[in-house]
Amino acid sequence: MVDFTAQKPADEPAIEDLLDRAFGLDRKERPSYRLRDGVAPVAGLDYVAWDGDELVGTLRFWPLVIGGATPALLLGPLAVDAAYRRRAIASTLIERGLKDARQGGHPIVTAVGELGLFGRFGFVAAAPLGIVMPGLADGKRLLVLGALEVATGCLARG
Repeated sequence: MVDFTAQKPADEPAIEDLLDRAFGLDRKERPSYRLRDGVAPVAGLDYVAWDGDELVGTLRFWPLVIGGATPALLLGPLAVDAAYRRRAIASTLIERGLKDARQGGHPIVTAVGELGLFGRFGFVAAAPLGIVMPGLADGKRLLVLGALEVATGCLARG
């Protein structure tokens, strides 16, 4: 049985290992990592999924601003062990994270990913709304959820 809990400092080595396996050793070169560099994840919005003593999923949220002024969150990285995919682990992590983000007063969330997954939670393509991520070659993968009428411009560290 998979247990979903808040992340603990002791989970960090297992999280890093899962992220390396899920995204490759060059993952920190991606544009979304540049937005996270030197910034701490939002306290209370970091989750893990464990099956016994094996970490099988992780999700964090990071502060950012849109257009230099509008506060928002960056969802990710979201990773699920390959052997545990299609068991609703990613969906459970996203649902919990978005619920907690809303309750914590974070009305706007961005993500880099597939609309097929994130669209189920209300995310839409960000580019047509005038929201862009520096360095992201495929702007179609930048998604946004929330109070969009107040946010346009480039994403930056929060």
